[in-house]
Amino acid sequence: MVSRLPLTVREYASSDSRALGTLQPGAVVALTCKVVGEKVDGNDRWYRLGAGKKGYVAARYVDNLSAVPWC
Repeated sequence: MVSRLPLTVREYASSDSRALGTLQPGAVVALTCKVVGEKVDGNDRWYRLGAGKKGYVAARYVDNLSAVPWC
């Protein structure tokens, strides 16, 4: 995935869950799968990070580089 702005990584698929860190603009990271979570600007999809990274990011702020399966 490619973040378009500093993006907070959350423990769960919700903006009020604990922040685990931040991804910088242009960061490219693996996405394991997608889930339904809190709506962010009308989009209720969140992506679970992969490649040993923990947490979720709101799909609203992500540009996919490939298809992401459902969890």
